[in-house]
Amino acid sequence: MSGFVFSSDGGMIAFISGDDTIQIWDANSGTQLHLLTGHEFGIISLAFSPDSQILASTAADETIRLWDVNSGAELRVLEGHGAPVYTAEFSLDGQLIISSSDDGTVRLWGLSGR
Repeated sequence: MSGFVFSSDGGMIAFISGDDTIQIWDANSGTQLHLLTGHEFGIISLAFSPDSQILASTAADETIRLWDVNSGAELRVLEGHGAPVYTAEFSLDGQLIISSSDDGTVRLWGLSGR
């Protein structure tokens, strides 16, 4: 799978690589900022938080992973879907994520303490 997304402030681009990694690039300088690894296989989609501080990635490994955009560190793994997770989107205040999966469910995840 391949795909890309701009951060909400337009300063970064994240894209899915064919080797199950995610690359984050500075949109202005063209410099790679981070190479993110952690999904077991099949990254499907990406979404930046409204403040551009967190990147969410979904995958066929049935997880959503949250990444700190500044450090590249994995912050959290959201598990609970029973099939590939196709989409994840942040609420406007960045405190919730909604996701949908091939298991026929939609889940709402709270990100309190963020």
